[in-house]
Amino acid sequence: MREKLFGPMKPLNWEEYLEIYDKTGVDIDGRKEFFVSSLLDENKTERANEHFIKFMKDVPGFRELCLDDQIGLAKGMNGFSFKFCLPIW
Repeated sequence: MREKLFGPMKPLNWEEYLEIYDKTGVDIDGRKEFFVSSLLDENKTERANEHFIKFMKDVPGFRELCLDDQIGLAKGMNGFSFKFCLPIW
């Protein structure tokens, strides 16, 4: 029924989410609450880091890099993801 009324319900991309949040201050899909609570919960943060490291290791060519380059890339991307998600909060 809902799809008949509103059409396909796709998740919002970050640009759409931020536009709505900037205009209304409403966290329409709970994204802000999820990220803030995840950062404050040590277990969630640790699990997120484990998933991130697994993802990085699965990137083609990543394991062939020297250890210093792997560490630098992982640190740079991890910082980017947190900076990208949290500046509005």
